[in-house]
Amino acid sequence: MNLLDAVLEVYRRPTASKLSRFGWAYAETQVLRRGEAVMPLAAPGSRVAVDDLLP
Repeated sequence: MNLLDAVLEVYRRPTASKLSRFGWAYAETQVLRRGEAVMPLAAPGSRVAVDDLLP
């Protein structure tokens, strides 16, 4: 959660990367704002509203 910008940042699919500082990077990134929802990988088909996560 990025509370300063009031968004939920989702990082998925870590992959090896010679260009990154620690040798890996995320292949998929997503920035979700109020009014949007995220689908947890552990519960496919369910949705969690970003509004429910942000203060």
